[in-house]
Formats: sequence, structure tokens, C-alpha cells
Amino acid sequence: MPVRKSRGRKYPKPFAVLRTKQEKGGPLTVQNCKDLIGWTEEPPDTDWGKEFVLKDVFGKKIRLAKNPSNRPFKRPLANRYANEHIRDKWSVNLETVVVSDTDHVLQGQHRLVGLILADQLRQIDSKQWGKTPLVYETLIGYGASSTPKNADTYDLGAKRTLSDVLYRRQKFGKGVSDKKQRGVSKILSGAVRLVWLRVGGKLVSFAPHFPHSEALEFYGQHPEILTAVTTIVQLDDGEEGNEKCISSLISLSYAAGLMYLMESAVDSKTAVAFWEAFASGEGLKKGSPILSLRQLLVRMDASSSSKRDQIIGAVIKAWLLFVKNKSGVTKDIRVARKKDGDKFVSSEFPRIGGLDSPVELEVGLTQHQLLVLSALRSSGKESTYKYLTENTGLQIGTLANAIMEETKRGKQNPHSLVSRKLVAVSQYEPQEGETTAPYNFQITVKGKSI
Repeated sequence: MPVRKSRGRKYPKPFAVLRTKQEKGGPLTVQNCKDLIGWTEEPPDTDWGKEFVLKDVFGKKIRLAKNPSNRPFKRPLANRYANEHIRDKWSVNLETVVVSDTDHVLQGQHRLVGLILADQLRQIDSKQWGKTPLVYETLIGYGASSTPKNADTYDLGAKRTLSDVLYRRQKFGKGVSDKKQRGVSKILSGAVRLVWLRVGGKLVSFAPHFPHSEALEFYGQHPEILTAVTTIVQLDDGEEGNEKCISSLISLSYAAGLMYLMESAVDSKTAVAFWEAFASGEGLKKGSPILSLRQLLVRMDASSSSKRDQIIGAVIKAWLLFVKNKSGVTKDIRVARKKDGDKFVSSEFPRIGGLDSPVELEVGLTQHQLLVLSALRSSGKESTYKYLTENTGLQIGTLANAIMEETKRGKQNPHSLVSRKLVAVSQYEPQEGETTAPYNFQITVKGKSI
């Protein structure tokens, strides 16, 4: 006797299906994801106005017909997942896509949309991402209650940080307290991120999202960062323990990351000597770059990314004097700044050498940059920040990093779209009621050919 379905319910009884390459049904394809989420494109000769959820990579307005009971859609989160999909960093961790008894998605909207957007990016740049359509391996649960009471139970847990992930992976040995392990993991996560930024030619001011998968892959290539972390922690504790010999002046994560970069440029012995002298402050004579650095850091704060870049730059300048056995007062290690509008920005960007090389790296376009190029291509004319935010889902800060920070602050971002001459930028005079002059962007001939 067939099961009698309740009115409006497609799945009267919960069940789960594993969609992987090893299973009969195979992984989810792009079309499967569209079917699950109710992906619907605006028909030709129709104007939905503002009644849509997102615009895809090609600029088409999209509604998600099977997503009415989910939390608000967040384009930046879908973009982040698209970045994971296109780099093949998803694994079958049994985190479930949940479909209600009425065939609506309750969990997984950003992952499903992320795969669709990622495959569109792959189509735009198949030379970099390949010609094979992307797929998504996951567990899907069908038939969950569609009542608001049930839907409200999702996403209540705390977000897993990189520190949490590294904590789980570390082998700290016996005799190390759990509190100490958590502290070291937090410092390690910050140090790994800083080294990743510097190796990639980026400053903290241009810090993009650092996916856990990429962080673990990068840390796997540089496991010695942990040794630098433990050394810095020991020096910070001092002879009496927990004296804050270093952390009272600079973040331990930054100190450890910089120490690792110093070792790559010179050697471990010299790097340890630098930080031992910095931590103790003993025997430092007038004119010592380390003494000058300590005096300078007392007066500096790290309340913004640009100020943190100032701190990092000062440490590097002191280090460069130290390894050459030269003296230096505070003005010699202070990072030079210049006026940019109503604020001051760095005008020099010292590098340690070694892994922290000043040589510009040949890197591919980021997902954010591909989104910007796609939006400008679909526009076919000069576009503003407002147009780009609406058509890519990216925030203005992210757009600025991807497009044109180089034009505002010198050669800080050699990999921006403007630096690569893929996008041209112009600025017009502010109109009445505007506090700043808006920028206009236009894709170049070179950008159209990418």
C-alpha cells in the first residue's frame, strides 16, 4: 500500500542520500544544484527590477525558487564557497545539504550556489581552471520538517576558526596544558596568515580571505613556522614566566611570522639573536636599531590594518640594520608615509628577503577579480562602485583591493586589475552632497581578451 502524502509534502518521511563519485547516482552536477535550489534566470524581454536574489557571473538576474525558508542569501559567502569549489578543496565531510518535506532547501544554499558560480568562472577562464564541469560531493538529507521551529535550529554553532583547525592538527606532546595548546594554536594561525601574505606579495592592508583549506596546504609547505612560534612564546614568557617580554610591544603572531621569514632570508641563529635582544632589552646601547624599535613600538598602536603594516615595516627596517651591524635611531626605522587625501598612507614597503621577496610573483586572477571583469564585460561601458557591488555581491573594500588600490597608494598591489592594465579607472569631481569624488571603471582591450 503506497504511503499517503500529507498535503503539500513531497517527502513525508526523512531519508538521506550520499552523492559521491563512488555512489551510483554520482556527485551533484551544476544542473542538480540548480534543480535543488530552484535556480531561475530572468527571461528575455522581462524586467524583474529589484525582485531577485543575486546576479550570476554573467550578469543575469537569478531567483532561488526553492529557498523561501532559509536565512538571507549572502553573496560574499557564496563567493567564498565558489573559491573552494573551483580549487577542488571540498571533501566529503558529511556536512549535510538539508531539503525540507516540502522540497525547499533549509541548509546548503550558499554551497549549492557557490558551485554554480564556480563553474561559470571556470567557463570564463578554462585555461586556468580546466574544461571539465565542476561537481559537488555531499550528503543530502530529505524530508526535514519545514516548520519555522525546526528551521530556526540551524547555524547556531560557533564558527570554526583557523586556530580551531590547527589546534586539532597539532601534536604538542605531553606536559602541555590545554590552555597553552589553545594559545599556541591561535598564535600559529596568525603567523601562518602573515607568512602567506608576505610570500604572496601582499600587505595586511590588502589581506584577502584565507580559506582553511588553503591555510592548511600552505602550512604543510612551511611546518617550521611552528618552531618559530614556540621560540617566540618562550621568549615572551621570560625567565619568570608569563612576563610579556614581546607581546607588550607586538603581536606574538607577527613576531613569529617575521622570525620565520628572517630565518629564510639569513639563518635561524641570527633571527633568534634578534628576538632574544628584543625580548630582554638588556645591554642595548644608544643607536641600537633594536632599542630604537622598542622605543618606537611603545608609541604605536595596531588598531587598523594600515597601522599594523607600519609596525611590521618598522620591525623589518630594524632587522635589516641589525644584520648589517648598523646603528639606527627611531627615524631610521619608522616607515615613511605620504598624504593621500585626508589621511596618511605608507610610501615605502620594506622586505626581509628570502621568502619575503620584493620580486613580483606571476599569479593568476583571483575569483574576485574574475567577478569584476565579468561584470564590466556585461556592462559594456563605464561603471561605478555601486554597479559593481550590485552585480558581483562584493563589498567596496574587496572591490578596491581587486581593482585599483595601486592607483591610490602607489605600487602596493602589483596584482590589481589596474596594475595589470586589465581595467582603466577615472575619477570625476564630487557633486553636491557627495563627500568624495567617485571612481568610474572600464574594461580595457587587454581585459576583454583574458
